[in-house]
Amino acid sequence: MNISPKKQFVDSTRELINSSTTSREVIISGVSIFTDPDVFNPSVFFSSEWFANRISELVKDESTLIEVGSGSGIVSIKSAIKNPQLHVYATDINSKAAELTKINAEKNDVSNRISSYSGDVLDAIPDFIKADSVFWAMPFGFLDPTDVLGGRDSQVFDPGYRAIKKFFATARRYLKDNGRLLIGFSVDIGHYELLEQISHDYGFTLKLLNQTKGIEKDSVSMEIYEARQ
Repeated sequence: MNISPKKQFVDSTRELINSSTTSREVIISGVSIFTDPDVFNPSVFFSSEWFANRISELVKDESTLIEVGSGSGIVSIKSAIKNPQLHVYATDINSKAAELTKINAEKNDVSNRISSYSGDVLDAIPDFIKADSVFWAMPFGFLDPTDVLGGRDSQVFDPGYRAIKKFFATARRYLKDNGRLLIGFSVDIGHYELLEQISHDYGFTLKLLNQTKGIEKDSVSMEIYEARQ
C-alpha cells in the first residue's frame, strides 16, 4: 500500500497545535476546563467538542469507558457528567495531560468516577479493567515511518501508524465480551484505507457511526467508527 503524508494538512495542523502559548480556562460543550500549552487544546479544534458530545451519547447505557489520549479530559468529563452510572479510565502518553485530566475532573465534581493514568496507548490501564467501550480520537495525521516526533507532534501525528497498530494489537484484552472500540478519525487528514487494513489485520471490522464537517485551517471531515471483533 503506497501511503504518504498529506502535506497540506500536516503543515496546517502543526500550525494549530503550536498556536496555544498560555494556560487558560475555556468552556467546551458546556464544561469548564483548564488548558495547558503542552497538552492538546480542545478549544483549537472543533472536533474536540463534537467528540465529547457524540461519545457521551454513545455510552449512555454503559458502565465502563476507557479513553486513550485524554488530553485535558473533555471527553471523559463530559461522558461522566452526562452518565452518572459511568466510570471512566482515562490515559495519555503525556504526563501533563494525565494530571490535567485529574484537575479538570475535580473541577467538575466527577473525580470519583474518573481514574487518570499516564502511559503509551493502553499500557498504563490496569489489566483487570474490562470496558464496554474504548475510545480514542486517534493521532490520524500520518507521517513517514522514519520520522521522529518533536515538540507537540505526538498530539496529532503517528509515524507509520505505529501507535494505532499497537492500539489494535492490545485493545482486545480490555474489552468485555461484547465490548467495542470507538475511533475518532478524519478521512481528509488521515489514511482510512490504512486504518481499515490495520483493524482487519487484528480481527476487527469497522462501521461508521457518526460523521461531520468543520473548519480548522480548512474544511475537514471527522468521523466516529465502531470496531468490533
